[in-house]
Amino acid sequence: KIAIASKGAGRDSQIDDHFGRAHYFVLVDSDSELFSVCGNSGGRSTPYTAGMQTAGTLLSLGVKAVIAANIGSKALATLQAAGVPTYRCRNEKVEQALDHFKRGMLLTLEEADACEADPPADSVANAMTGRGILLLQPGKESEYPLVES
Repeated sequence: KIAIASKGAGRDSQIDDHFGRAHYFVLVDSDSELFSVCGNSGGRSTPYTAGMQTAGTLLSLGVKAVIAANIGSKALATLQAAGVPTYRCRNEKVEQALDHFKRGMLLTLEEADACEADPPADSVANAMTGRGILLLQPGKESEYPLVES
C-alpha cells in the first residue's frame, strides 16, 4: 500500500506540500491499484507532533511506501524505523506521482532532506516578551512547547 500526501480526495488532486498537515492521503493498493482516501484531521489539528502522529496513522493502515513533497525529520525517522521508504514528489498530481513511482523516477528522502517546521508563533511571541523560555538546540528553534518561567 502506497500513501500519497494530497490536497484533495482524488487521483487528480495536487500533492500536498506538508506531510504531517496534509489534508488527505490517497492510499493505493500496489497489487490491485485500487484507490482509497484517508482524511488527516488528527494531524492537521495537533499543535506539535503532526508528522509523527500522521506517520503512526499510516503505519497502522499498513502503508509500505510514502510519497510527499516535504516531511519533518521526526516523521521521516518514524517511517524509516518501520522500514517504510519515503519518496519526494513536488508540484504534481497524485496520478502523476504514482506513475513516477512505478517507473522508479522518484528519489527517496533521507534525513538530510527533511524539513524542520517553524515553532508555533505564540511560542516565539512568548519568548520575545519574556513570558517564557524558548528551548534552543544549536542552530535551530526547538519543536517543544514553551517552558513557563
